[in-house]
Amino acid sequence: MKMHAKKKNQTTENDIGNLSEKRYQKLIKENDMFRKALDNLSFSAYITDKNGNALFINKTSEGFMRVRRENLIGKNVEMIEQKGIFYPSAAKLAIKEGKKITILQTMSDGATYLVTAIPTFDDDANLEFVIAGGRYLRGGSRQGDAQILDYLQNTKHINQKYKEPDIIYGSSKTEQVLKLLQKISMMETTVLFLGETGVGKSLYAKYLHWHSTRANKNMIEISCGAIPEALLESELFGYVGGAFTSAQPTGKRGLIEIANGGILFLDEIGELPSALQVKLLTMLQERKIRRIGGTEDIPVDIQVVAATNADLKQLVEKGRFREDLYYRLNVVPIIIEPLRKRVEDIIPLAEYFLKHYNEKYNCCVKIEERALEMLKSFSWPGNVRELENFIERMIIMNYSGIIREEDVQCIFNNGILNNSQNIVVNNIVPFQEAMEEMEEQLITKAYNIYPSSYKLAKALNISQSSAYNKIIKYIKDKKA
Repeated sequence: MKMHAKKKNQTTENDIGNLSEKRYQKLIKENDMFRKALDNLSFSAYITDKNGNALFINKTSEGFMRVRRENLIGKNVEMIEQKGIFYPSAAKLAIKEGKKITILQTMSDGATYLVTAIPTFDDDANLEFVIAGGRYLRGGSRQGDAQILDYLQNTKHINQKYKEPDIIYGSSKTEQVLKLLQKISMMETTVLFLGETGVGKSLYAKYLHWHSTRANKNMIEISCGAIPEALLESELFGYVGGAFTSAQPTGKRGLIEIANGGILFLDEIGELPSALQVKLLTMLQERKIRRIGGTEDIPVDIQVVAATNADLKQLVEKGRFREDLYYRLNVVPIIIEPLRKRVEDIIPLAEYFLKHYNEKYNCCVKIEERALEMLKSFSWPGNVRELENFIERMIIMNYSGIIREEDVQCIFNNGILNNSQNIVVNNIVPFQEAMEEMEEQLITKAYNIYPSSYKLAKALNISQSSAYNKIIKYIKDKKA
């Protein structure tokens, strides 16, 4: 039989797997500090390739698995499961589902561990490695029944707190934000979400928490603008008994204490009163707080995530926000673009809300393709929240079972979703650039309602040739 040699530039799937493993092994060999750091962890660390073959196992894992790591390097997780060294394999589940998995894993001696496996991806979103870490929970006589029960109750509460947030999108801008959040989720750094009201900043904060190393701890959310200033300090920092007239005799823990070990999410951080800005800055610098009326410092280990729709730099310039606090919070700023700047997200979101509210109200309302396309012409000043409210309203008010183009057009024409009387300026840009952006929005919106140069010209009171040229510039060329 004649054998055909592989072409020089031809790469097989096995080659890709081998390249990933070689790249990993090179990293380990070149970075002895990395290996030593993993070996000195108090919990197990286990790294596999995309197929579940063990690439690295730290020293701590040997004690957990009762097997020398040299005997497991290169072995597949399925074989390790079959031998009963541990079961089930979190790494195997993470490979299968392509996302972070946290499970209870039983070892050969009956001990139970909480194990989290996190898949990592290359720049092309291909699975590359899985990193698993485990912590001992219980085993035979080594832990009392009361402690076991306490753990299981806490775990149940944590795991049922909320599922992985659904981020519905179709745009590359949103995809880039999610990739960035997955990257920084393991770094426990301070994150600042920036964006207009209604873009979903709190949802992205939950997404960060769900993927973070603190996923099994609390994320405490507080809106800095929703609580009166007189109460906000006691809510955040707590107080000792008798600190003020209406104080509980036993005192009260603040939300920062409750978030200890987890994440504190400060929404609308720009509304935080000046006096509390100082206390928050002190907490960020010294990692300790003091209750109102108290004399003892309480150490806290929290990751701070903040969000605002305000321009914090402008607030700093006006003296309404501390500059030093701004730089403490602005470590990793993440901008969530308004819906009008990620138009590709509108239809996926609309379809998601349609399904959600159909189920909620036990309906089966459908929407025509043309009606869906029309939604892209509106600027949605209220962003995702406004789109969600619109879909809910369309389902509730519908009689035919179908949302048609004329239904959406009617709402546009009646001014319920018509914001053409107001021009909102979000950023200072060159005048000509602002005029072009406004013209593009106007032509796009009008064309979805009047899809011909003749009708468009009549509606906008311009010549038909001018309407035709603008359709080519803003509609046809954009789709080409």
